[in-house]
Amino acid sequence: MKKIIFFVFILFPLFCASQSFSQSVELTFNSAIANYTAGNYEKSIELFTNVISTCDVYDASAYYGRGLAYDKLGDFHSAIDNYTKAIKANPNYWKAYFNRGCVYYDLKKYELAIRDFSIAIKLNPIDADAYLIRGSAKIKLGRVKDGYRDVRKAYKL
Repeated sequence: MKKIIFFVFILFPLFCASQSFSQSVELTFNSAIANYTAGNYEKSIELFTNVISTCDVYDASAYYGRGLAYDKLGDFHSAIDNYTKAIKANPNYWKAYFNRGCVYYDLKKYELAIRDFSIAIKLNPIDADAYLIRGSAKIKLGRVKDGYRDVRKAYKL
């Protein structure tokens, strides 16, 4: 009987509080996504930061979302940093590799872009965009034949 009372009066409120906490974090995460979608990038960065500092369950997605927002604001170094943190949190996060590759491409860091697109392709071999942009990066580096091979692969997909 003492064990039941202990659960009801001590553990149950803690359990409920953690569920409430979890719902609060999920609400903040969803709000961050909604703000990003609405073009409120600064607010979405603030909300993703709150999620990251509160709960590690959403780390990869929150870093990725924050990276997208920084990318939209033109803060490419912060975008790269956040995509990198998303990858560290989830090494199979192909979208983070793809988007970091896009930023590297825009910064004319083609070798780094090719590396990231190659990993994204390995993780998601049906992503035509990764083949297309990787091919373009190879062409810009003078690897024309190899680049066109990627472009052709993209069009087949």
